[in-house]
Amino acid sequence: LIGPAMQGVPMSFGNYHAAFAGAATVTGTYQYFFGDFDGAELICMKLDASEAEKMPDGQTQFCMKDVEKFKSMFGPLGSQGTATVLISDYDVNFIAESDGAYFGAKLVNVVNVSGTTLIDK
Repeated sequence: LIGPAMQGVPMSFGNYHAAFAGAATVTGTYQYFFGDFDGAELICMKLDASEAEKMPDGQTQFCMKDVEKFKSMFGPLGSQGTATVLISDYDVNFIAESDGAYFGAKLVNVVNVSGTTLIDK
């Protein structure tokens, strides 16, 4: 279970960063795609409510960091499917100017990937 150890760091202009300790194995649907903001390759997951209970804030969606050595396991860029992964170092970055937040976690290990298909456009 990730949390409850939390370290909050205020940033300028009402922005903040919160980092959580611990690790969790979660299962959910993923998408592997180019991000809109900077064109980086992203692997993001969506969890159902029972899996979200493992997250410190109950968040159902997050993107994974440090995916380079694992990304080939998720299929080609433009894929989606179901995955079970071990994550750690969950964090939240709130950006006041855009009234949005980025939820991320370090990808530690890939337990299983299945049902990989190409994302419908």
